[in-house]
Amino acid sequence: MSTPSDLISARREYVLQSYNSARADNHYLFLKGDDKATSEYIFPNQIEDANNIVDIFYRNNRRVVSIQKKLKLVPMDL
Repeated sequence: MSTPSDLISARREYVLQSYNSARADNHYLFLKGDDKATSEYIFPNQIEDANNIVDIFYRNNRRVVSIQKKLKLVPMDL
């Protein structure tokens, strides 16, 4: 029988490996010239935003945070 600690550890490892796999896939596709892949899987501004959101949860004892952020769209030549 697994303990709650074992499940948390396994979940953490699963998430980490999923992230590493997605990052490697993105890098591979970017090098191949895939238009949907980017030079970085997660950009520095996204990491900063995520850290600010986590801080809001911990500092203010929040359960939900609603975020609105405008997308940067690049015009496409048709």
